Amino acid sequence: LQELPTKTRRDIMVPMGPKAFMPGQLVHTNEVLVLLGENYFVERSAKQAEGIVERRLEVIRGLMDATVKKANDIAARADLSGQAK
Repeated sequence: LQELPTKTRRDIMVPMGPKAFMPGQLVHTNEVLVLLGENYFVERSAKQAEGIVERRLEVIRGLMDATVKKANDIAARADLSGQAK
């Protein structure tokens, strides 16, 4: 996603059979589809998609931190209850 916004077109060699290639271009290479949820997609620029990915990663990191904290709390409680016996 970081390299896509640099160009809107890319020169390529298009296969025209098992042994033949022809020069061509890919257009709109800085546009990607982003899943919004429930099988709804929206077309965004690569820069916008990069921002969406970053925000989603922040949410996931927060959830992971909360889960690790809960797991540590549960482990600490288990240790305390084991020592009480």
